[in-house]
Amino acid sequence: MQKEIFVKQLNIAKALDLPIILHCRGNKEEPLKAYEEMLDILKNYSGLTGVIHCFEADWKIAEQFLRLNFLISFTGIITFGDDEKIKEVIKKIPLDKILTDTDCPYLTPKPFRGKRNEPLYVKYIIQKIAEIKQISFKKADQATTQNAMRLFKI
Repeated sequence: MQKEIFVKQLNIAKALDLPIILHCRGNKEEPLKAYEEMLDILKNYSGLTGVIHCFEADWKIAEQFLRLNFLISFTGIITFGDDEKIKEVIKKIPLDKILTDTDCPYLTPKPFRGKRNEPLYVKYIIQKIAEIKQISFKKADQATTQNAMRLFKI
């Protein structure tokens, strides 16, 4: 039933020329299965665009979303530790394909982990992206802002 409703929502987005926001979380036993199932459905919808928010998969999955013209958004998860898989994605992904999000009230970045997340804390996510990509905070901030404006036509 979830897949049927997902397809209906994709059809609405396509008909109205709207970007879609996808949230996908795997489970411990099969962390990539949900991403793969989502990608299998999305491959039938050329012309759609959107963002896979709260991304926590690997580069192989990220590449597939990029090929489908999706942006990839990162949350406070990237500040929790040294997840090499996510670092690799951030290093490889073009700057014009990155967004940030808070997933408020959850996934609060360091140094506020364990507290309610707030939009103000997105700066810590941008700082981590800048650090990983070895660019300035300003460059990362401007790029992610421009990316959001482009995606949402604002």
